[in-house]
Amino acid sequence: MRKKIFIHIGTHKTGTTSIQFFLQEHRGKLKSAGILVPRAGTGIIDAPAGHHNIAYELCGDPNFDRNLGRTAELIAELRGAPEPIAVISSENLQFLHGQPDKLHKFDQDLDAAEYDRTYLVYFRNPEDYFKSMYTQLKNTERLPSGTYASLYKRMQTDGHFLDRISRNFEFDYARFRIKWQSIVGPHLTHFDFDDIVKSIGLLPSFLEAIGASPEIVHQGSGFPRFNVTKVGRNDPCPCQSGKRYKNCHGQNA
Repeated sequence: MRKKIFIHIGTHKTGTTSIQFFLQEHRGKLKSAGILVPRAGTGIIDAPAGHHNIAYELCGDPNFDRNLGRTAELIAELRGAPEPIAVISSENLQFLHGQPDKLHKFDQDLDAAEYDRTYLVYFRNPEDYFKSMYTQLKNTERLPSGTYASLYKRMQTDGHFLDRISRNFEFDYARFRIKWQSIVGPHLTHFDFDDIVKSIGLLPSFLEAIGASPEIVHQGSGFPRFNVTKVGRNDPCPCQSGKRYKNCHGQNA
């Protein structure tokens, strides 16, 4: 009998860390409800709850640590699991459309393990996504060269930019979907992050999508948010103009 696996691929700054910590902290309860949260690929020092090591391996990222579990170990864990549903999460998986051969093989390995795949992605308003990513990349010294204004223009005209370690951040969501669907077919499901946050809430939405019980979905409603990067209207503008955000690039926000 075939099982189901949900692969949460991001994007960044859409509550991914909160989702991953919930999955980690409720692993036992989810398992009792028939949902496996695999351990292979987790344990990265600065983000222990996500399956980032799987993404690092597939994307050829230098942060890959073979001691934290490879894709082969993930597949073995899935094959041996009695639970009918599994879920993994890493926002770094979003970059796999740039590695189509590896993404295709990963998808086929999951298929061979008797799993029907659903790839989940949340899209945030591009303006807010850009502001949050600019701040985060600047803080982690991965910001590409250029001023705030020039990168903002690149986001608007090109719909993407590369950071200092060549990760391709897509802001053209239609193009993102086309790239992914050309590799994994109809298995990509996308959500509007902003609409969901205003209505049901991110975690309840995610937990409903993976087939969690109403009790577990309800617990997601009160779970704390992690790793929130937000530019307040009275904060200094990220472009370093010296003005408040509301009087600079936030005038139309």
